[in-house]
Amino acid sequence: MVPLLEHGNNLVIESDIVAKYVSQNIQGVDGKGDGLYPTNNQEDEELIKSFQNKWERVTDSYYSVLTATSQREVERCKVYYFQNLKLIDQILRQRDDGDFLLGTKFLYAECISAP
Repeated sequence: MVPLLEHGNNLVIESDIVAKYVSQNIQGVDGKGDGLYPTNNQEDEELIKSFQNKWERVTDSYYSVLTATSQREVERCKVYYFQNLKLIDQILRQRDDGDFLLGTKFLYAECISAP
């Protein structure tokens, strides 16, 4: 996780925002990484934002399981965790044209959920 990125006169915070910024602004070996975060389709952008929001719930509920202080709390947190994973699964199953969020192309959304 990168808490802060300084690039020129820009100061960017939060890991997912840093990843988006890098994909759109940093020159890579094969050019910019703008293919990781499409900005030419409003529907795709909204789907990525929705995925990110739901993915945050997955990670939050996962850490709730890890930090639970009793078996009863673990069981309660696991239910919430699995409910959140099910929402992610439903989003991914909406596509019939590939295995990734927007079809056949590996994107920024997969990058933030990989860890």
